[in-house]
Amino acid sequence: MFQDAFKTLKIAGAIVALIVGAGFATGQEVMQFFVVHGSLGLAGTLIFFALCSYATISLLLVGQKYHFKSGEEVFRYYLGDIAGKLMSWFATLFLFSAYVVMLSGAGSVISQSFGVPVAAGAGLMAVLVLLVVIFGLQQLVNVVGSIGPLLVGLVVVIALSVLMDTGLGFDYDRPLAESGAQYQATPYWWLSGIIYLAFQVIGLASILPVIGGREKISKNLIGGGLLGSLLLFLTLLLLVLALIASTPAVTGAEIPTLVLAAQSTGKIAELFVYIILAGIFTTCAPCLWMVLARFSPDDKSKKYRLYAAVLSLLGYFCSVLLPFSALVNFIFPLAGYLGVIFLFFVARKQVFGKARVEA
Repeated sequence: MFQDAFKTLKIAGAIVALIVGAGFATGQEVMQFFVVHGSLGLAGTLIFFALCSYATISLLLVGQKYHFKSGEEVFRYYLGDIAGKLMSWFATLFLFSAYVVMLSGAGSVISQSFGVPVAAGAGLMAVLVLLVVIFGLQQLVNVVGSIGPLLVGLVVVIALSVLMDTGLGFDYDRPLAESGAQYQATPYWWLSGIIYLAFQVIGLASILPVIGGREKISKNLIGGGLLGSLLLFLTLLLLVLALIASTPAVTGAEIPTLVLAAQSTGKIAELFVYIILAGIFTTCAPCLWMVLARFSPDDKSKKYRLYAAVLSLLGYFCSVLLPFSALVNFIFPLAGYLGVIFLFFVARKQVFGKARVEA
C-alpha cells in the first residue's frame, strides 16, 4: 500500500512539474487567462481542473495499454498517420516557440529585477543554455530542475502572504478585459479554462503515455492524475486570488509574481528572482534539446552543434522582437486551439475507438 501511495505521489509530482513551469511562476499566463476576467476567471480554473483530470488520466492509461515509445506514436494513434505526423512536427515547433518565450521571460525577469536591458538578460540565458546543450551538461539541468517543488512552494507562500495582507474584501467585479489595460488570451472566461489546459496538452501527450507505460496498476495512474490536477488547481486558484487582490499593482507588469513577492518580504522577493531564473533555465534547455533531436539525433556531431548555434541565435532574435507578455498572448492561445482539436480526437477515440494502427 505504501509503495502504491508513493507511485501515485510520484506521478502527481511529474504532472505538476510538467505544467507548473517558469511561465506559470511568472504570473503572466495566469493574468492573461484568468485574472483578466475578474471573478469569472475563478470559474475558469474549475474548467481547467476538470479537463486536466480527464486529459492526464486518459494519456496515462492509454500509455499503460499500448506502451508508446515516442510522442509521434501517440499522435499517430489518435490522429492517424498523416495528421499524427503533422501534429508531431507542430509539437516540435511549439517547443521552439516555448524556448523563445522563456528567453523573453528571462530577459524580463532580469530587467525588472536588476534594471538591465531585456535583450541583455535574454542573451545571457541563451548563451547559458547553448553552452549546456553543446557540452551535454544534462546532469546540471537535472540538478537545477529539482527546484520545481521549491518554485511551487514559493508561489503558494507569496500568494498566501498577499491574501493575508489584503483579505478577501476586494472587488471581484471589475474584469481587466473591459479596460483594455491587460493582454487577454481569450475573450471568454470559460474558453480560457479550456485553452489553458489545451495549449499544454501537446507536451503532455509526448510524456505522460511513456510514464503510464511503466506502471502496471491502473489505480495508481488514476490517483496520480487526479492528485496532480488537484494540486495544480489549488496552486492556480491561490495565485489567481492573489493577483486579483493586487490588480492595480500587477496590471501591465511583465512579471506579475515579482510584484507580489515585493509586497511580501524582501528576502522572499530576492530568492524568488533566482528561483524563477532557475526554472526558466530548466525549461529552456530541454525545449532546445528536443528540437535539436528532431534535426540531428547525434549530439556529438558538428551538425548538431551548428544547428544548436543557429537555433539559439534565431530564438534569441525572436525573443527580443516582442515583449514577454505579447509573446505569451500570441503563442500559447494559438497552441491551445490546436490542442483543443487534439483533445477532441482523444475523446472521439475513447467513444469510437478502433484497434491501434501500428507505426
